[in-house]
Amino acid sequence: ETDAIRTAAGQITASANAPIVVNASGTFDTASRSAKTNAKFAIGGSIGSFDGTAAAGSVKGTASAEFADLSVLSPLAGHALGGSLSVAIDGTLIGTQSAFKLTATGHDLDIGEPAAKRLLSGETQATAVVGIKGGAVSLDDISVAGQAVTASGSASLGPDAVSAALSGGLSDLSLLADNSSGAATFDATVSGSPQQPNVDATIKVATGQLVGKPIQNASVRFVGAPAAGGGWQGALTLGGQFASGPLSGTANAALDSSGTLSAPDINLTIGANRITGSLVRDASGFLSGSLNIAADDIKTLAALFLIDASGTAGKAAVTLAPDSGKQSVRATFSGSKLAYRTAAAQALSGDVSVADLFGTPVVSGNVTATDIAVGDFHLSSAKATASAEGGTTRFTASAQNADLNLSGSGSYAPASGGTQVTVNTLSGTAYKLPVQLTSPVTLNLGSDTSRLSGASLALGGGTLTADGTVSPNLNLTLVASNVGAAVVNGFVPGLNAEGTVSGRATITGSPAAPRFAWQINWQGLRVAATRNAGLPPLAVTANGSGDGKSTTLAASIGGLPGLTLTTNGQVPYSGPGLNLAVSGTAPLALLALQSSRELNLGGTARVNLTLTGSLAAIATNGTIDLAGATIADTDTGFGITGASGRISFNGHQATTQQISGQMIQGGGIVLAGSVTVDQPGLPANLTARVSNGRYADGRVINTTFTANLALNGPLIGDATLSGTLDLGRTEIQLPDRLAGTATAIPVTHINTPPGFQPPQLRQSEAAAGAGGAGSGGFRLDITINGGQSVFVRGFGIDSEFGGSLKLTGSLGNPTTIGAFTMSRGRIEVLGRRFDFQSGTLTFAGNLIPILAFTGTTTTTDSTVTLTVSGPANNPQISFSSSPSLPEEEIVARLLFNQSVGKLSPLQAAQLVDAIAQLTGAAGNGGIFARIREATGLDDLDIRQSATGGTTVGVAKRINDNLQVGVEGGTDPNSGRVTIDLNLSKNLKARASAGQSGAGEVGLTYEREY
Repeated sequence: ETDAIRTAAGQITASANAPIVVNASGTFDTASRSAKTNAKFAIGGSIGSFDGTAAAGSVKGTASAEFADLSVLSPLAGHALGGSLSVAIDGTLIGTQSAFKLTATGHDLDIGEPAAKRLLSGETQATAVVGIKGGAVSLDDISVAGQAVTASGSASLGPDAVSAALSGGLSDLSLLADNSSGAATFDATVSGSPQQPNVDATIKVATGQLVGKPIQNASVRFVGAPAAGGGWQGALTLGGQFASGPLSGTANAALDSSGTLSAPDINLTIGANRITGSLVRDASGFLSGSLNIAADDIKTLAALFLIDASGTAGKAAVTLAPDSGKQSVRATFSGSKLAYRTAAAQALSGDVSVADLFGTPVVSGNVTATDIAVGDFHLSSAKATASAEGGTTRFTASAQNADLNLSGSGSYAPASGGTQVTVNTLSGTAYKLPVQLTSPVTLNLGSDTSRLSGASLALGGGTLTADGTVSPNLNLTLVASNVGAAVVNGFVPGLNAEGTVSGRATITGSPAAPRFAWQINWQGLRVAATRNAGLPPLAVTANGSGDGKSTTLAASIGGLPGLTLTTNGQVPYSGPGLNLAVSGTAPLALLALQSSRELNLGGTARVNLTLTGSLAAIATNGTIDLAGATIADTDTGFGITGASGRISFNGHQATTQQISGQMIQGGGIVLAGSVTVDQPGLPANLTARVSNGRYADGRVINTTFTANLALNGPLIGDATLSGTLDLGRTEIQLPDRLAGTATAIPVTHINTPPGFQPPQLRQSEAAAGAGGAGSGGFRLDITINGGQSVFVRGFGIDSEFGGSLKLTGSLGNPTTIGAFTMSRGRIEVLGRRFDFQSGTLTFAGNLIPILAFTGTTTTTDSTVTLTVSGPANNPQISFSSSPSLPEEEIVARLLFNQSVGKLSPLQAAQLVDAIAQLTGAAGNGGIFARIREATGLDDLDIRQSATGGTTVGVAKRINDNLQVGVEGGTDPNSGRVTIDLNLSKNLKARASAGQSGAGEVGLTYEREY
């Protein structure tokens, strides 16, 4: 008969994160005194089972375990584990003679060793037949098959004898070290007694690279065997080629019956490096002897140890000796151009002696290094010295670079139950801020507890303190009080932080799993971005608590009128888990922080957002409401004011809901559309409608317009701005005179504040100076319709244009297709009227049009063609004629209807003055204008009469309404006096009286329209 016994579910807690749940059932046979059992267990998401029979002294069956994530076993292993593993055992598991087959399959196993993690990447399967009898264990049919490593063989281990044979290979040396390649094979046999076995092991590489150095026919072989007289001896032999040099030499070892291990002759050549010397380890474990290392190429030597290091002229001598029952060692070394991972030094040298190496080391000597770099941190020099006084080591250290000049001193010595390290002094400057240790700091390193006490550092006008235990469990408190924020500037180039920071942090838990609570208060916050935007200092307060994976965050930002933002939620350091709520109001002036242009921003935005996902992929939901928003580009004069509306976020898209406002210079605008915020480039689909718009740049253009525009495509990329722009009445005003040449005034900035950056040219000015705008920006596909209402006036020109043109290319490099065409036009110049026969207006890179006008007139003996060309703010006038004449001849005929050779001296001066004014070389008005300004007269008129005489007229304004003038000349009766009187704004009276006694009185009415 049988009695059924069924167990209830139970739970065994292995750790807080990995509870073990076991469920088992079975039957018990009272006759055979055996039980058939089926059990299952679960641990942290992994499962296992056993199905078999158990009797007195015997367990048979099949056991299996599936660990989908080995990290659940990390607390049991004492270090981090990773990957997945499945194990199956089938056979007699327990008995007088156990025999079972073991099968294990792993995927991307990580047992805490970087080299092993690379070797076990991908899938690795291992099998073996295991036998256990009489205290001896045998492993037959061993097989390891993985993507990186393979092995096969057998082994047995008993109390009196050991026997093993194993062979295999490594598929690629790159799995052991970067910049390496090639395959490696190995063979090993062991036999004889466990205490004095016969050993023969060889590793070979036929061809490849090791840490960037070529290796060929290389072998490393170790052979060991019992020695005559009861000892044991072995020899290491190198062979082949490495780094274009020999890989050769031997190192012998011997173990005598007293337990002394000696290596009397070490002589190894590794490329350009050589290691020689001898070592002895006595029965007590102390070492004596010396090693000399001449490493002309440290990279080659380091490569054998799978380390990517480099350097030249490296030399070291190490001497070891017992000293009163303690181990002592002395090392002298020097090297240059040394580098290892992210650390480097131009030169390193030292002479160091250490007593009680394996106990509490007592050090004396010195170490000096120059031009040191650790990552992005650089030191020009560093030096440390140490001296021994009894059992105490006293040390000094100093370090300098462009931003640091620190020195300090301290000591360490045995203390009750451990070692006490004391830093007595630390002083100097760091990033132009004074640093001073206010009192000695002690770190007690005990066998059970390590504690930091009294750490108080005067830093940046404030203090930083630390106190508490650091092991075995953490209970550490850090406090910052009014520390200058500038201390971080050396670590974040270009930040230019200002203000003071106060805060507190407490760190608890174990070193492997710390927890912390923190708070911070940053007053007077200013960084380069906020300073350039003209923002006043801000204030930030924040607090939170967390562990090694994430922290809570509760923060508020203020200090700026209209800025009241609060943030609450959880922030992971990496991966998913972000959950923040952001609410409050913010001035739109903050947007200038993200713009390289000079913007005038105003108004506020009410923010109500949630941020989820991860820091690398944030999903935004909620709304931003705009109120009284103003945004104006001071370079172009375009902008919007009084805008209101809402922007909604749904995780992946931001949608504008009828944002409307007024154009800065007149007209209304409505914006609508959406932007996809979770895709690269921020794809957009936006529209803008402008009605009754007006634009005037205050110099050249004054226009009204309506527009229907669309922006489609990635905002950070090649989006297309398309649509139509219909011009209303448009005035293009030319300058009163040609600009001529000007010289920039040199400006030297003195007494500038920290972080001052000299003003840069605006983009439009820089583009003009470079001859045009650069490429880049949105693509353009805009049609501009001008109708027949585009007028160009000034500099004697009165003209009218119509038509349309198309803008293509990009914002930074636009291309004009088509032009506005002149329907009528004329110019009054040099007393002549030219009717334009043709004319066009085009645009190239900015809003200033390019002129191309042509008109003609006739003189007594030629036809003169006048051309106006160039940008409207600096047009150029040129003349040509038929028959062809030099320009001065053309101007002479226009002014005096005769050639240059027939001009009087006064006419010649007038000709030069006219040409200078036409070319812009005359400056403000020419020769006669400068004479007038020098004499203080309001008017100076010198002219020649038809009879060849000369008349000079001068005038002076008595007040705003009255001007008196006098004329005289070489002609008879040419003298007279004139009076001009302004009766009103538009009505003027003139009276004159000549030498003959005759006089005149007249009225004129003028009105500008």
